[in-house]
Amino acid sequence: MRMLHSVRFKEFFSNITKSLAKKLLKLVHWLIKLPPDFQRRSWMLLQHQMSQGQKDARNMKIEFHPVFIRQAQKNFESTTLSTDYYGFRTTILNGNRLTYEKYMLEELPKGVFCGNSVAFGMGLSGDYLTIPSQLNKNQLRKILWYNFSIIGGASISQERVVIDAYAPLSAKYYVTLSGCIDIFLSMVGRQGMNGQLPFFGESIFNLLLKQTEQESSYENREICFDKMINLLKRELALLSMRWKGSRILYCLQPIYPWTKKITMTEEKKLLDSYYKMYGDISIGYSRDIIGNYHDRFSNELNIMCKKLNLSYIDLNEDPVINGNDWIFLDPVHLIDIGHTQISRRIMDWIKTF
Repeated sequence: MRMLHSVRFKEFFSNITKSLAKKLLKLVHWLIKLPPDFQRRSWMLLQHQMSQGQKDARNMKIEFHPVFIRQAQKNFESTTLSTDYYGFRTTILNGNRLTYEKYMLEELPKGVFCGNSVAFGMGLSGDYLTIPSQLNKNQLRKILWYNFSIIGGASISQERVVIDAYAPLSAKYYVTLSGCIDIFLSMVGRQGMNGQLPFFGESIFNLLLKQTEQESSYENREICFDKMINLLKRELALLSMRWKGSRILYCLQPIYPWTKKITMTEEKKLLDSYYKMYGDISIGYSRDIIGNYHDRFSNELNIMCKKLNLSYIDLNEDPVINGNDWIFLDPVHLIDIGHTQISRRIMDWIKTF
């Protein structure tokens, strides 16, 4: 009997080893097939040449923290960006660094700004150009803003966890710039059964993405889209209850396939390189797939926000974002002018009160 169990045990692990070996072999074959042009000049290299801010952001580590899982490296310093003790990007006030402690102790009306890597300011030329820093410079209504955005969050649910832990409940204004992670992960069709989304960069996520192009059928994307919308409804409802009494604005971030902008020379180079490098990932940001979901996604968000008495702005319809300037570093991240325009839109919103 013991010998029989031993044989079955060996067979079990032998089958696992064979399966892993096959997957590793497929990965090696995929790497070998990469075109020489890709090997000479990758998308990331092109970004490094065109944006010092993007280069500095790539050099900053993403750290793992209990509860929050992924957050920017603490106390990071570079020529274009820095972070505080908690891993939040530095916010500027009157030309100086605004610490989290000073922000919390100041007796001014508080503004909470949060979101994903776009809200964090990936690719910007300096901390002073982040949206909260620009809002502080304007000093509209003497509101004091702080950047609570995270990098690599799974969705608005992950952003909310961080805000619940750090942001002051007494804040008068709450702005979130988000959306791309939710729609992207629903399009590649790799949600869990309960609708929860995986994290970018996880090894299991990257391995599963290889099968996306074959398995992400229209029917599957529709099911995942509905799951994602239901998850967003829950998260926005929780957000509304948590910040009851605050003025809340949800900004749907610009996503290149959702805009109507004319592609500039710089954007074409960066986008072409991005789609070559991330063939499997980029399926989620291709116009053929994601483009058809803008109206539905935006309309669902708009209905949700109205029902909960939240304000809503779809930045994909912004005239400056859709203008003749270079705006995008890749399908979702923006250069300085894009962040300046979003800051203007938020200030216009504040003026309505």
